[in-house]
Amino acid sequence: MNWSYIAGFIDGEGNIGLLHRRNTKRIEPYLKLINSNREVLEEIRKFVGFGTVRLNNKGGFKPNWRDTYVLIFSRRDHIKTILMNCINDLIVKRKQAELMLKFIEIREKKHKMGSPLKGKPRGSSTFDEEFKIYEEMKSLNIQRGKAHYK
Repeated sequence: MNWSYIAGFIDGEGNIGLLHRRNTKRIEPYLKLINSNREVLEEIRKFVGFGTVRLNNKGGFKPNWRDTYVLIFSRRDHIKTILMNCINDLIVKRKQAELMLKFIEIREKKHKMGSPLKGKPRGSSTFDEEFKIYEEMKSLNIQRGKAHYK
């Protein structure tokens, strides 16, 4: 297992995205790897040292489809570690990775500056920056045929 392999897996079986909770100023990052082979996802999880593997879709949408599993990363530091180690080998999802790293950088700056809200949504200027990245990510993922954004 190595970072180049994981980059290829992200390009082929991954989803780099942002989840915007409707009617809130919360945008959360995620990185998902989906596959019908649970073992390969477990090996990736062991290599990176974090993440959660779970059943994603039992049997798919058709009777002859296999179960699929998802390896999920939702902590910013975990996503950053993976993308920083893979970005030079990403081809298909490099732009999404760059946007995600930019999103994480904005969040890290705000947390370093401190906030009296302790984990609550930051000011509107931060949200505006984050929402702009969300919209760009949404556009890229929809272009790739992903309907994760509504």
